[in-house]
Amino acid sequence: MMNTSGVNHETLVITSATELTQDQIDRIAEKFKGKSGIELKKVEPHVDPSLISGIRLQSESFYYEDSGYKTLNDLKRNLTNDSLKGAE
Repeated sequence: MMNTSGVNHETLVITSATELTQDQIDRIAEKFKGKSGIELKKVEPHVDPSLISGIRLQSESFYYEDSGYKTLNDLKRNLTNDSLKGAE
């Protein structure tokens, strides 16, 4: 969403495996703004136990995930790809 000053304002969805404190949410949002340069209009925290551990950050123009779920899926994909290569 572009405001009248030309600065992009987006909603940041913070998904974690367990509930975060307001202090943790605020620190993540500040770090996100500093690294991405994106101004936030809103921050929406969510809990998703299927992440197993870690966090997912998503806005209209950004996606980052470092979770146990992603790590296990990456491992599975790598093992599957390696198995296919070995079958040749």
